[in-house]
Amino acid sequence: MPVDDSLTPRQLRTIADRVESLTKARHDNQAMGVPTTPDRFDCRFPSGHRGTVTWTEAPLSSARARERNGGKAVHRYVVELHSITPDPRIADVQADIQASLDTTETARRRILDQAAG
Repeated sequence: MPVDDSLTPRQLRTIADRVESLTKARHDNQAMGVPTTPDRFDCRFPSGHRGTVTWTEAPLSSARARERNGGKAVHRYVVELHSITPDPRIADVQADIQASLDTTETARRRILDQAAG
């Protein structure tokens, strides 16, 4: 099987969407005082790609960005993919992963709505 050394726009969107979801969850968890994901961790994306996500403080972020973040440091993420070719075994469980994420997100929103109440 030939090795694909590029990602399609759809694959890039899938990876970016996942990291944006993780970033939002980190931000929400921090706001509630709940422990969150470490600043660096390995993950598997729904597309089957594996990589490392690292959140780092953005020292040159604008005062406006810090203001939006409650005066706290603004973090940016970096994604380092370990493989450009997705793992074909992942395609079989992708729907299950998405269903699990959807259920978790629904439960999280319900809890937040009840807390805001």
